[in-house]
Amino acid sequence: MRQITRCLFIATLSLLVGVPLSTAIAQENLSFFDDFQGTQLNPAFRVLNPDKQRMALTQGEFLLLVTHQDRKNVIEYTSALPENYEVTIRLFEPPTHREQAAQLRIGSDANNVRVGAYQTQASNLYLYTDKTLDGVDSNSIQNKDNSLVGEPLYLRFSKIDVEFEGAFSLDGLQWKTLGKQVLIDPNAKVYLEVSGWGEAPESPIKIDSFEVREITN
Repeated sequence: MRQITRCLFIATLSLLVGVPLSTAIAQENLSFFDDFQGTQLNPAFRVLNPDKQRMALTQGEFLLLVTHQDRKNVIEYTSALPENYEVTIRLFEPPTHREQAAQLRIGSDANNVRVGAYQTQASNLYLYTDKTLDGVDSNSIQNKDNSLVGEPLYLRFSKIDVEFEGAFSLDGLQWKTLGKQVLIDPNAKVYLEVSGWGEAPESPIKIDSFEVREITN
């Protein structure tokens, strides 16, 4: 009955304000959104291993993070998460230099699942979901796609119970799955991070937006 009442409320609201029903539902489920238009980082975020020389909010357009082997400026989302949710970031473009990555991580350094994009030493672009348990990488699903280089890229994790499905999109509407990972940690937090390794040069990665949506059915 509660779900029926909720649906009727959203439908009525849609008619009253003159917006499509799909838009009303999407707005109703939105828990958090930041497009980094301000001059300061939203207080819902906390910066771990901060380095002001490698992070900036640039011209009210995006969050700029510079890759580094020590994982500088890891962005932690500190607000409470719904029981089931989607978390999505939009990259201005995927990493463009070899041996660099941008990813969403859910969980601690030792126990986590990740969805992201990285460039290999041979300058091939891979999209992936990874899993680490007790500090050991235990499951990796990767998809090579050099056609995405230079294109805006959405990365998303959808959590249902203990399953996390990674996906990517070019427009935020049509999604392609990157596989599922399992993590049992009801207190796991969400992190946004960029990194480099090997002989990777430091270079900027631009993040256009970050959002969290509750999954209700």
